[in-house]
Amino acid sequence: MCAEIQSSPADISFEFDNDNCKDFTETFEATFSQVVQEFLSKEKISEVNILSAAELERLQGLHDTSWEVSERPAYRLLQDSAEKFPERIAAIANEKSLTYSELNAAANRLGHVLQSQGVEAEKIVGLILNRGVEVYIARQGILKAGGAFLAMTPDYPDDRVAFIIKDAKVNHIVTTRDIYQPRKKFFDSLNLKIVFVEEIQS
Repeated sequence: MCAEIQSSPADISFEFDNDNCKDFTETFEATFSQVVQEFLSKEKISEVNILSAAELERLQGLHDTSWEVSERPAYRLLQDSAEKFPERIAAIANEKSLTYSELNAAANRLGHVLQSQGVEAEKIVGLILNRGVEVYIARQGILKAGGAFLAMTPDYPDDRVAFIIKDAKVNHIVTTRDIYQPRKKFFDSLNLKIVFVEEIQS
């Protein structure tokens, strides 16, 4: 194979003596011509496009994976799964597991408790939990109540927790008694409504 560039803009011709490689040579010639033309017409390498407009459109078409879906809140998706697959495992953490039915039921109970305490749309609920299935219950329960959750790790020092709660205007905390008890004095000083997630699971 040989290529000859005669002038600018480039006039390129190719020769190849194997008829079986016709498709390859045509593709190679088109690509090579495109690259040369781009290098001659662009000032920056970042502006060089090795694909022609037609090739780029074809490539984008191959990767067009857009698909319209109906938007549903996360808690609605959980309810859908609980109805369709009630006995399937929905969450596993620390050797504990919950089915979709169990997770949805526990989240419903927590949601009702939070609503009865004043949680509604645009209310932020603090979430202070260790990793476990309780996190899934708390998140879904808060969303079902209409609120938003603000997660904090139990390792956060008191002053950081206090700052976050004040800054976000949090009035409710979802946690466990194991986390609350060693820091009871601190939690009580926050003057918040505290819900213990393990007490609403059953």
